[in-house]
Amino acid sequence: MSQLTIEKFDCEGEPSSVGARWERWKRGLFIYFDAADITKSEKKRATLLHFGGSELQEIFYNIPEANASTTDGVDVFKIAIDKLDAYFTPKQSKVYERHLFRLIKQEPDERFEKFLVRLRQQADKCKFNDKEDQIIDQITDVAKPRS
Repeated sequence: MSQLTIEKFDCEGEPSSVGARWERWKRGLFIYFDAADITKSEKKRATLLHFGGSELQEIFYNIPEANASTTDGVDVFKIAIDKLDAYFTPKQSKVYERHLFRLIKQEPDERFEKFLVRLRQQADKCKFNDKEDQIIDQITDVAKPRS
């Protein structure tokens, strides 16, 4: 069996995309936990910090109360993830995210499936009550013939 691994998190990349990059990296981390059968909170936190890399470790150890003690009887991984989420995920404006959603159009050579994925990703940030209806409306609106 091959050695399981994930790449380190790029904390220093483009600041405007750090939130999205963090969510993608974190999704990969959770997949790794399942594949490697890691279930204990302490082991999850150690794996997060190991694969996150030295820049992520530096950030983590400088966030107040992120490094909770295992003797406190708390879920140390959940605390670590919550603190890092707060650090990396920018506060989102629902109005601004909806504006960006309305600007999304299918590119001339773009497959419909990829266009739909982009719409769904942006719709997740919009906090719609009726996400599927909004996606259908956007597809319909951008498909209108121009006069």
